[in-house]
Amino acid sequence: WLVDDRHIVADTTDFVGVFNGGALHLIDSESNSSWPLTASNAEAAYPSVGPDGRIIYVRQHAPYDLVETPLDGGPRREVRATDWPESFGSWSRVADELVYVSSRGGQPALWVSSGGGSWQRRIVTAKDLSEAGDVSFRSPEFSPDGKRVAYIGGRQIWISPASGGRPIAVTSPEQQAITPTWCADGKWIAYRLGDVLMKVQVGGSAPAMKILEGTNLSPAWSPDGKWITASIE
Repeated sequence: WLVDDRHIVADTTDFVGVFNGGALHLIDSESNSSWPLTASNAEAAYPSVGPDGRIIYVRQHAPYDLVETPLDGGPRREVRATDWPESFGSWSRVADELVYVSSRGGQPALWVSSGGGSWQRRIVTAKDLSEAGDVSFRSPEFSPDGKRVAYIGGRQIWISPASGGRPIAVTSPEQQAITPTWCADGKWIAYRLGDVLMKVQVGGSAPAMKILEGTNLSPAWSPDGKWITASIE
């Protein structure tokens, strides 16, 4: 979502044997019109919009890189492009920082970096989750105040301080959670459980609540907290 709570940035993807990125499109949620932000062969996936309108996405071409594209169609900029795969980049809503997944050093981990790349810090590894061997990290997202990060580690949603520290499990390992997204007040996290859209209260003991069935789209909560993107088949 853009900060105007009206426009959505989405990617076109292809799942044929392996995942392939596509183009980025800007969608007007009120008029249902859309227009491309990148070429159809941009290999773009998992876009994230910063508070100033900057868009970061994963370039699905090995080794995966993080690329920024402006809304006006200007030149793209490589944000993180090293010999190590970098993916699932997401901007902070309050600072010039991004969180992403990288296997830098040979082990998958979550990293936080300045927007210009002048500093990076690793905030969570498989060891921090008390997991043996490699753990798949996916879909990190800063909390609205920029102090915490929600993400998928293995099968669960976890929350870690953006500065690093002890992770806290939000969901059970018995269920495969997908794509957590924060509500504007930081009190709720929505996510997919199969084809069901769920939400769970952060720090609460109540069970997760069902919002919608029959969706296969990664959810994204609007900045004002009034809407969640979803698809119905």
